[in-house]
Amino acid sequence: DLNGADILFEALKTGVAALAILCMYKVCIELIRKNG
Repeated sequence: DLNGADILFEALKTGVAALAILCMYKVCIELIRKNG
């Protein structure tokens, strides 16, 4: 059983992972634009 803190922590980890992926994606797009 998950309590509020565990749910919040899981949501936070998921959000951070999503942000990291989004940032990497944006950086890759910028690099492709500069090289291409």
